[in-house]
Amino acid sequence: ARAVDADIDTIEEALSSLKSDGLITVDSDEDRVVILPDDRVVPNPGEEPEEERSIVDAIREKLGL
Repeated sequence: ARAVDADIDTIEEALSSLKSDGLITVDSDEDRVVILPDDRVVPNPGEEPEEERSIVDAIREKLGL
C-alpha cells in the first residue's frame, strides 16, 4: 500500500467533492467507512470504454453533419 501525502482535511475535502459530483458513494457503520466508485467511473471488466468525443465531433453532431 502506498501512503497519501495529504492531510486529513485535504482528503475529506476531496472526498466531499467526489461525493457531491456523484462519483462515489460512502457507506459507514460503527467499525468502518466504505467508499465505492460510481458504475460510470470504473467500467466492468471486459467492457470497452466509450470513446471520448472531441469538440469537433460535438459540433458536427450538433449541426447534424
